[in-house]
Amino acid sequence: MKEVLMRIYSSKEENLEDYINKLFEGGIRGAVVLQGIAGFGKGREFHSEEIEVLSYELPVVIEVVEDREKLLNFLKENRETFKNCYITFERVKVWE
Repeated sequence: MKEVLMRIYSSKEENLEDYINKLFEGGIRGAVVLQGIAGFGKGREFHSEEIEVLSYELPVVIEVVEDREKLLNFLKENRETFKNCYITFERVKVWE
């Protein structure tokens, strides 16, 4: 099995619950959500806890370790759900 680390970059404004539900329903073995304290995206607008009144635009990263082909098929089937996200892949070695 060729596992990869997939990172999905988004913001709290995006529907985070939809992303997690899609991953769960898609049979992905696990996911973790990390919240950033500051960042900027495609629009080059800076957001941080200090300047955001409601913190809706703070960055979040969803990390998933799974078989590469399974993730690619999952993303093809769920392209519309993740269309506003920035997604990266890295090769990883899973310790067993």
